[in-house]
Amino acid sequence: GFGRSGRDVGAAGAAGAARGGRPRAVGASRGALGGGAGGALLPRTGDGGARGGGRGGGGGGAGGGRPRSPRPGGGGGGGRGAVRARPLTSDLRPPPPAPPLAEPARRGAGARGGEGRGAADPPPQARLAIGSISGHARKCPDLCVLWVDAHADINTPLTTSSGNLHGQPVSFLLRELRDKVPLLPGFSWVKPCLSGPDLVYLGLRDVDPPEHFILKNYDIQYFSMRDIDRLGIQKVMERTLDQLVGKRQRPIHFSFDIDAFDPTLAPATGTPVMGGLSYREGMYISEEIHNTGLLSAVDLVEVNPLLAASDEVKATARLAVDVIASCFGQTREGAHAVYERLPGPGSPDESDSQERARI
Repeated sequence: GFGRSGRDVGAAGAAGAARGGRPRAVGASRGALGGGAGGALLPRTGDGGARGGGRGGGGGGAGGGRPRSPRPGGGGGGGRGAVRARPLTSDLRPPPPAPPLAEPARRGAGARGGEGRGAADPPPQARLAIGSISGHARKCPDLCVLWVDAHADINTPLTTSSGNLHGQPVSFLLRELRDKVPLLPGFSWVKPCLSGPDLVYLGLRDVDPPEHFILKNYDIQYFSMRDIDRLGIQKVMERTLDQLVGKRQRPIHFSFDIDAFDPTLAPATGTPVMGGLSYREGMYISEEIHNTGLLSAVDLVEVNPLLAASDEVKATARLAVDVIASCFGQTREGAHAVYERLPGPGSPDESDSQERARI
C-alpha cells in the first residue's frame, strides 16, 4: 500500500509498508520507496518531489524541484572544461537539524546492519543516504556501495547550482572530498566513510560538469548508459563486482534510484531521463547482487505516485517491488522451492486425499 503525509509518499515493499510521512531535508517531498517485512530496505534520500526545475537552476516543479546544474556553456554554468568553486550563497538552503532526518537512519542502520541479513528499514522519516550509509558503515566499516541512478548525486555544497541536498549525498561520504565539503548546520555528526574505489555507479546519463570532474579525478568507477550499451550488462556487472568484491569479500550497500530505469517503464518519478535501463537490465543487476551472497542493505528511492496517472504509478511501483524481490532471491523463471525429493505413488509424503485422487 501507500503511506501518504502531505506530499510525501512511500511505496510498499515486499510485505507492505507502515503508514507515515517524514520531514523533508530541503524543498518539497519526493516519494521514496518504503520497506516491507523481510526486505533490506534503507530508503536513501529525502529528495524533493517534483524535481521539475529547469536544468539551469531556479525554481522546481509544483512539489519542490531539483533543478540541476547547467550544462557546459549554459546559463550560469561557466565555460566548457572549467570547474569553479563558488562560495556559499543564499542558493544553498541550510538543511534542517539532523536528528529528525538523516541521524535516525544512521542510528537505525548502525544498530541493525551486519547481522548476516539485510538491514531493517529505519524510521520512515529518515530517507537520506548520508544517514543510511553512515550507519551501515559504523557496523560494517569495510562496506562497498553500488549506486544505480541516472544522476551521480555527488555535487558538493560549493558546486551545486540548486543548493538541494538530494544532489549532494555522496560528496558527504567520500574521504577524498573531506576538505571540499564545508561544515553545515546539523551535519557535524557526518564522518566520511567511503573511498573512491569503494563506490561504483551504474546507469549514469545526467551528470553535471563538477560531478564529471569528481568522478574522473577521484578514482571512482562508473558505467554510463553508453557504456552499458557498448559492453552489455553482463560485462558491466562482471567489472563492477570485480571492482567491489573481487579482491576481498565485503558487505554490499545497494542503492537503487528508480529513475535509473527508462521513463517508459518508470514514469512516476521526480526526474525522468530518457535512455535508461530496460527491465531485463535492472533485474539482472539485482539478481547478480543477490548471487554474491554479500548484500547487506538496500536503498530504493524515487517512486513518487503524485507525479503520474494511476496506471503509471502502479507500473512504477510493481517495477520497484520486482527490484527488491530480485535482491532477495526472486528469479524471473519463478521462485525455486526447496525439494529434497519428489513424492511418488504410495510414498509417505502422499496424503490420504492425494491417494484417493490418484486412485
